[in-house]
Amino acid sequence: MPKLYETDYFAWTKSTAAALRDGRVCDIDLAEVAEEIEDLGKCERRALESALCQLFLHRLKWDYQPNLRGRSGEVSIQKQIRTLRKILRENPSFEPLLGQPDFIAEAYGDAVLDAMSETGLEASTFPPECPHDAAEIIRER
Repeated sequence: MPKLYETDYFAWTKSTAAALRDGRVCDIDLAEVAEEIEDLGKCERRALESALCQLFLHRLKWDYQPNLRGRSGEVSIQKQIRTLRKILRENPSFEPLLGQPDFIAEAYGDAVLDAMSETGLEASTFPPECPHDAAEIIRER
């Protein structure tokens, strides 16, 4: 018989939250709750990586299409910086990720692909490694 978790996720979240509030731990699938909590952390980490990718994308467009620079590009960069600051404020343990080469390389690699798609420029136009220090960008503006 399928679990409520599998058939109606929203109903499962509501009933599990109610059981937690009422202290009915025996009515809770603790393994599923633990998995959901871990997934929430992964989701927040992906949000950080996505915002960083967007920041790198806008910086690449800014740096490699100077003739198209405008207020919109500047605002897009500022918006991503604000988003990153908010994520880091809510999740201070993410701060060290900004110094991890693998994390930066993942976000930058996605940004290059997006930049190629949006600008029509070739991959060879962009540096093979991220030319920006993410932590510094977030602090400086």
